[in-house]
Amino acid sequence: MKTLRLVVSVADISVQVVLVFASKVLYLWAGTDPVLGSLAVAMPSHLDPVPLSSILRRTNEAHLSEAFAKRLATKLNIQVFASLDIPTEYSDLREGLEKRLVDEVISCLEDEIIWSQVSIGSISTLKP
Repeated sequence: MKTLRLVVSVADISVQVVLVFASKVLYLWAGTDPVLGSLAVAMPSHLDPVPLSSILRRTNEAHLSEAFAKRLATKLNIQVFASLDIPTEYSDLREGLEKRLVDEVISCLEDEIIWSQVSIGSISTLKP
């Protein structure tokens, strides 16, 4: 298991990010305050192109964590636990922030050579 911490900035927002990698599992927490808000899980299915997902800890913004977990599970073809706790006053920047987080996760995975533990497609197909 490997843990990484980083800061992602979009506009004037600095978001703390914690990534925990295990074999074919990724846990991602991202937020501006050190609290666990919503928590969702998503995993790819060989029966459906849309990943299976569930909200494990519900808050008002739980749908954001679930959607983000689904996007990462689809891109990486692994099980993803995601907790995104971005304040509602930054709602106009969430899309850009989520894209930046996806890019950072993929970059970290490439840098840490976690790909050998994860059975996914070609890395080049994941780059924007």
